[in-house]
Amino acid sequence: MKKILYVFSFILLALGSCSKDDNAPAVSLNPNTLLLKKTVSRNYAINSAELVTTFWNYDGMKLLSTIDSNGFRRNYTYTGNLITKIEEINGDFVQSYLLAYDEDRLVAISGNQPETFDYNEDGTVTHKLYDSNATVQWTAIISFNNAEISKIETTYADSFATTYQYSYDNKFSPTKNITGFDKIYLTMHYPYGSYRNLTERSYTDSDGVQGEVTKAVDYNAVGFPIMIKSTDDQFIESFDTQLFYQ
Repeated sequence: MKKILYVFSFILLALGSCSKDDNAPAVSLNPNTLLLKKTVSRNYAINSAELVTTFWNYDGMKLLSTIDSNGFRRNYTYTGNLITKIEEINGDFVQSYLLAYDEDRLVAISGNQPETFDYNEDGTVTHKLYDSNATVQWTAIISFNNAEISKIETTYADSFATTYQYSYDNKFSPTKNITGFDKIYLTMHYPYGSYRNLTERSYTDSDGVQGEVTKAVDYNAVGFPIMIKSTDDQFIESFDTQLFYQ
């Protein structure tokens, strides 16, 4: 069986947890200002299911960085209200990505593997990933429903293809209020939606193989997720996630 996940080089870490933060200060539950401050993760497919804590650091509503307990860091740089650079630091490894926009639409990412985004008249987006020699590695046609990604049809360089289908709840994504995140959600649809929470992702490969990821979500009083339990029939995306806000 061949299963290739449609993920990107700087996609948000799949976060999960089974911990409590009993000493955390009270949070003002304003749905228009609530910001994700910490996640504690247990991903059963990697790291022998060890807990990984990630802290989210801000300047106002702009994300400055995320830093996890393994030392992995992402720094975010803004131009106005748009995220125009993401830097990943893991020990001595440093990788930078520059994001380009057409007004407020993401059109390109430069880095070790460049990406482009073309906006089609039928409302879909054509997303291409290139190698360092400018050869297309895969092409994805992204479809939308209510401003969220609903389907991705991906064709790889070897002609293998996978179609992904996505479903969401009607609550708030944990990244809802972070400035600029709604402009780069094309690269970050996993593990969260742009405005809502991903609850199911199914796929069908061109060789007939099928699979499904389901997510059970618990919410706080204003509809932000505080626990996500992800179950993958192929185990890759099986994790628990607890989320804390400020």
